[in-house]
Amino acid sequence: MKKSRILSLLLILCLGLVLSIGSVSATNFVETTTARYEVVENVEENDLFYGVMQRTDRGLTKSTQVNPTVSYPQQVNVLEVPTDLSTKIVVWGSHSSSGWIRKTVTDFAKDFEANNPGWVVLAAVNADFFDINSNQDLPQQTSGAMLQDGELVRSIPSGSTVGFTNDGTTNSLIGGKKFETSGFKLAIYDEFEHIIATYDVAKTNTVPADNEISVYFATQKRVEDDSGKVSWIVTPSVLPATEGREYIVGNAIKALPTDANNFYGIGEINETDVEKELRMGQFGIISNNEEANEKLAQGVKIRVQRDVIGDYADCTSITGAGYQMLKDGEEVVSTNLDRHPRTIVGKKEDGTVVLVTVDGRQATKDMHGVIYGEMAAVMKYYDCVEAYNLDGGGSTTMIIRDGKGGFRIMNSPSDGGERRDSNAILVVAPELFLTHESVSDTEAKFSYPSLVKGYDIKKVVVTLNGETKTMVDRQVTFDNLDPNTTYNVDYNYEMERDGLTYTVNAKTQTIKTGKRKPVIDQFEVTLKGNEYHFKYDVKDPDGAIDLLAIEYEDGLKFIDVDEKSVTFTKADFGKEYEEFTLTIHYNLRSSVPSTEIINETVTVEVIEEPGDKGGCKLGTADLVNYFLGFSASLGLAFIVLKNRK
Repeated sequence: MKKSRILSLLLILCLGLVLSIGSVSATNFVETTTARYEVVENVEENDLFYGVMQRTDRGLTKSTQVNPTVSYPQQVNVLEVPTDLSTKIVVWGSHSSSGWIRKTVTDFAKDFEANNPGWVVLAAVNADFFDINSNQDLPQQTSGAMLQDGELVRSIPSGSTVGFTNDGTTNSLIGGKKFETSGFKLAIYDEFEHIIATYDVAKTNTVPADNEISVYFATQKRVEDDSGKVSWIVTPSVLPATEGREYIVGNAIKALPTDANNFYGIGEINETDVEKELRMGQFGIISNNEEANEKLAQGVKIRVQRDVIGDYADCTSITGAGYQMLKDGEEVVSTNLDRHPRTIVGKKEDGTVVLVTVDGRQATKDMHGVIYGEMAAVMKYYDCVEAYNLDGGGSTTMIIRDGKGGFRIMNSPSDGGERRDSNAILVVAPELFLTHESVSDTEAKFSYPSLVKGYDIKKVVVTLNGETKTMVDRQVTFDNLDPNTTYNVDYNYEMERDGLTYTVNAKTQTIKTGKRKPVIDQFEVTLKGNEYHFKYDVKDPDGAIDLLAIEYEDGLKFIDVDEKSVTFTKADFGKEYEEFTLTIHYNLRSSVPSTEIINETVTVEVIEEPGDKGGCKLGTADLVNYFLGFSASLGLAFIVLKNRK
């Protein structure tokens, strides 16, 4: 009976263990209507600061729609961006004055930082599909609409549209809605790059009526002849002289005519009140609006674009996208069974934006790519409730900041390297860098050089060596520091954006205080016979000396600081010298080369030896003996002379 109870207890324990093990493994996979995704291994995780996390997983996907018994090995990279004001998601592209410029995701990140001082890119992925074969009238542009940090450079949608609000709420991503725009708007900037007025633009390339404004711009069309040769024919726009006021932007920052009805232009007015034939890279306006005319003049920056309205009106960045494979947490079933590398964007219920790449076309590396149903399973595994397909294939790329000022490609692009795309999705953060204005051996002074674009700095608090201070007039100084010592500098700052204030805990910086200045305690030179004897004592407690030398009129001799003395002959110098200089080159800041010099000059002390100058030198004892001998001789001579008498 006891044995039976013991066996029953063991069976219950074993069953519990099996169920426990099963429940753990169950957390490693997700199933949707047609697919399954299982994570086999977490390869690495990277904390990109500001709550942004990146991870690389190895997994398996399986679909009931195609080869249902086959599990496909995958490499999946995931970015999670929390919804708060410390970071921002920006859709970014690059343009000339008259067209689109394709770049790698890495180069888009660098371009953004170059154009936005005070901002850093934490991570990025490729974004929209694009005109890869230059089939459009304005070639190499994105397929869908593109709002670049508030600038609507392309106003025509295609497929799905995804927008980012960057408002710190759970409503961080807008997708799957109808994309709508207003008519053209003229924005006028002040000298601080702030928009001070906005007016409706009633017409394009047509003379405006009373109180109206018209915009003029050239267009171009792609043509292909019978031989297959492709060219683009430009149709200039003639801005006539009228009873209104003419304003020409002859060297536009951007003048992008998607077609005759869709245009984006920005730049400074450089001519007024003239008739002008406008070509690509130029635009102009005719204004019969007296209020606007009071603000318009040469040197004033203006912008003409359509504004986003409707469901996407609150978005600061927008990109075109493809199929929505996840809606309300469930798969949207598709019959598309093409297996490719993929880039996907989604959102969690709490507003966290999730960016994912799945590598493919590299079966020998266990990177097979996914079909639409498998994409849904992947995104559901990472807790997304909605998700959209972005451009994939050879475009699929994810980069993160590498901590050394550069970027690291996290996935395995199927082209063997980064493809040049038409835009990218960047995860960026405003980052206030403290400048080490001056660092001595006992004092450190900090400042920050410029305000972060788009933000106001309200308060900066710095902690060093256990002491916390608030910056005043963008400066703060710490003293009583130890020489030649490394310190951590921790700081936080309050930033205001769109009327909202929040605190950023910045990345810890390090400084090293300067070294103490070397001191010459002794320097003597004596000449004895044919030899110069140098005695020196130099205190260098922090190793600041780069060079120690004896300098003379025609050259110098290097010496060792630890030797304390050294001897040279006259032949070593070539001739006799009456003075020498001890020269020290030193650097008090190990991180910043800054050589300084100490000199001390002394006159040679000559020590004469016996026989010098044709005579001899006698000591006191010699003189006494000489005197006694002379006295004895004199006495003896006196006695001899007396006896003779």
